[in-house]
Amino acid sequence: MSFLTGKQKLAAALLCALALVGAGVRLFLAERRGAGGQAAGGAAADSAVVAALTAELAEQTGPVRINAADARTLERLPGIGPLLAARIVAERGRGGPFSGPEQLAARVSGIGASTVAQWEGRATYSDSTSGEGK
Repeated sequence: MSFLTGKQKLAAALLCALALVGAGVRLFLAERRGAGGQAAGGAAADSAVVAALTAELAEQTGPVRINAADARTLERLPGIGPLLAARIVAERGRGGPFSGPEQLAARVSGIGASTVAQWEGRATYSDSTSGEGK
């Protein structure tokens, strides 16, 4: 005589399987950890990862530095796709850094005053992080 229905037996079997998988994962992670409870590489590796992620996040959320950005970063600006981003990078390579939005609009085909006006507060024309040349 069984006290469990077919669905209850299936659910119990799934729970047992999940418990076994969880135990395996815990065992795997425990083998990778050192004596101090740190993963291989320790705190120094953790600090390096945090620093790299922080820098990447700052670059993704801060203003785009027109004179230092690669094409992919330039695409974060409104109205800029892969083609215009490539044009900006190419013109910057040929003619040097842009002094401001007016010069960029004059030098890069397909970018006008209305496009660069949308970048107010989202772009800087400085090639350093000091904020000069906005």
